[in-house]
Amino acid sequence: MTINEVTKIRESFFRRREVKRKDTADMVYRLSTLITNGTACIMSKDNKPIEFLDMFGDLFSEEKKINEEKRIENQIEINKQHMKDFANRVNLQRKGGEDK
Repeated sequence: MTINEVTKIRESFFRRREVKRKDTADMVYRLSTLITNGTACIMSKDNKPIEFLDMFGDLFSEEKKINEEKRIENQIEINKQHMKDFANRVNLQRKGGEDK
């Protein structure tokens, strides 16, 4: 082996080790965030737990997109139903069927 090859192997080892340390640090941070959030949810009903796809969105970006699209579609359907109900109430009031 030449000195150049040894140097490349050594640098590669240090890069892999740094990536592993960053992954470990990221996991520790995420775990501490989940623990903190879980504790806050227990202490107060106002807090919501962090969703799985919110915590790991970088790993599940496609699934997150699909879920967001479904959520928007569901919200649109709810809004349509609210608008129909409102229109029915207004029409009833105009015809004199309901006084409020």
